[in-house]
Amino acid sequence: MSSSSFRPPFEVGISRYRELARGQIIGDTYGMLKLLVSPEDRSLLGVHVFGTGATELLQLRRVAKFEL
Repeated sequence: MSSSSFRPPFEVGISRYRELARGQIIGDTYGMLKLLVSPEDRSLLGVHVFGTGATELLQLRRVAKFEL
């Protein structure tokens, strides 16, 4: 297997804005938050987010990563 085809194992978690307190507070039912997490050490591998305030959620993720 070449290094370019290596894919680490991951788990996927998805929440719709309508299911999150933040989405309910701002009244957005369209957005989505998806997290990719390593099953081995539970480290965050990736974040996909779209909807109202998506950039704010990404900033919160960056802050949380450095404060852990």
